[in-house]
Amino acid sequence: MRTVADIGPTELVYRAAALFVEDGAHGEPLRLLVRALELDPHHLQAHAILASVLADSGRPAAGAAVLEWALGPDRPFFASEREFLLRERMRYGACLGFTRPWAAGAGVLGDPDVVLEASFDEAAYAAFVAEAVAAPNSPEGAYRAALAVAGFAGGLLAHASGGLEVADEEFRRPERFSRSEVYDAWLAGPWPEGRSAS
Repeated sequence: MRTVADIGPTELVYRAAALFVEDGAHGEPLRLLVRALELDPHHLQAHAILASVLADSGRPAAGAAVLEWALGPDRPFFASEREFLLRERMRYGACLGFTRPWAAGAGVLGDPDVVLEASFDEAAYAAFVAEAVAAPNSPEGAYRAALAVAGFAGGLLAHASGGLEVADEEFRRPERFSRSEVYDAWLAGPWPEGRSAS
């Protein structure tokens, strides 16, 4: 029988996506994505899905920070992978409401990518992102804070205070979080075989 610790990042991400679609942004998708990024910090789909899970759990700024970090100039992605992330960034922003009215030309309505590009309000979304990374002082700091949010919400990280709730500003200090007692037990637990864990 395989344990969670035996599973590679891509299988973890696929399971997280399936659970997110089935049940929403509860703890398990966050746990799976945190683990996947621990194993592969540059996993393309893990970043895209984690952004959506964080937004769905009421943390849209944290989700934006994840995508912005993944799109950093020094990330080891191919051009096609970067294009995928840019499209995910536009979809994410549009889902958050960063769109503007536009007039469609002939034949445009059938192409969702053209519609997305034409309606996405880049300037408004960029201002939202700038605010999201301002408090942590950098995209790297905002990304680390987002991972702390995900790990804490998923039960894999504990705060130095030992509390079950922490103030938002504490996530800007990820050094105050460490692996929880739950983490090792979860890793040693059985991996549910099949399409979903339910």
